[in-house]
Amino acid sequence: MKTRLVLLVALGAAINVLPASARPAPVSGVVVARDAARGTVVLAAPDGVTTTVQARLSRIRLGDRIVVARPRLVRGDVTGVARVVGHARRATVRGVVVRELGRRTLVSTGGSVISIRRAGAARRLAFVQHAPDLRPGDIARFDVEISPAGLTQTGVVTTGAASTVRVEGTVVSASPLVVSVQGLPLAIAVPAGTVLPAGVMPGARIELNVSVGAANVFTLVAVDEVEAAGVDDEVDEDEVEVKGAVVSSSPGQLVVAAGGRTFAFVPPVGVTLPTLPTGTIVEVKGRRQQEQLVLVRLRVEDEHEDDHGSTGRGGDDDHGGPGTGGDDGGGGSGHGGDDD
Repeated sequence: MKTRLVLLVALGAAINVLPASARPAPVSGVVVARDAARGTVVLAAPDGVTTTVQARLSRIRLGDRIVVARPRLVRGDVTGVARVVGHARRATVRGVVVRELGRRTLVSTGGSVISIRRAGAARRLAFVQHAPDLRPGDIARFDVEISPAGLTQTGVVTTGAASTVRVEGTVVSASPLVVSVQGLPLAIAVPAGTVLPAGVMPGARIELNVSVGAANVFTLVAVDEVEAAGVDDEVDEDEVEVKGAVVSSSPGQLVVAAGGRTFAFVPPVGVTLPTLPTGTIVEVKGRRQQEQLVLVRLRVEDEHEDDHGSTGRGGDDDHGGPGTGGDDGGGGSGHGGDDD
């Protein structure tokens, strides 16, 4: 069950807001982000406008060109019959900067928040343009290169500034209000007299609008949606991919909290899992076997951000189960031919 509550007067039209009625024509674009907890992908059109689409993630990879036939709106996201028609290695994304970190930029776009690496954090690209200094609230157009590891910025142009930013993530605490966005905890000031919905509690998934003030201070404007922890239907796909925080870790089991749920993964026969500190941000892929999630791949968050109050782990650890090959699940396509 989802609770929707607008706390303050609704603002005017925002960037990348879909029309109230479903689009009659097919929706298409390049996959620039995947969210296993929400069961969604973000599609970028050639002009950089993005759309969040509900889709079966086991068949979709970063860079896939998707066409969604008979699209309709379901709780703010587009859903329909998705079909992969090609693959791309580059795309353009328009959005609003949420926060710029040491190695990546969080961008609110198309009803989702995505992470874009700056080239210096991954590898040097000869054709990277000089990037301007970005601040929360900046409206920008990002040219990105797509790889299995994610998006890498190759160029960025600022086109304006927004007074509010739409963010979504998982509630870390309700008082003070702290929301984890792409693994980064954001403290959000709640105006005096504002009462938060009852569903705002640790582990709940939340979508909200915030204003951006001096010194990167975020202030709550409106809570658009709250999805309480533990009320989602069980994941019914054989393949599960999540990104979240480690709740507990032992050689025989890894428990991860993501999207208001907890997922318990066990190792394949003959494999011992690494023991990770509680709170470590990880990306995990598993397959359901006899009512258990058997781990296929474990990747420890490789961002170690020491600015803006963020936390993380250094290094780039990729722990894959047997038989994983080169599949890192984040964006490997399995489709032949690249048409840029």
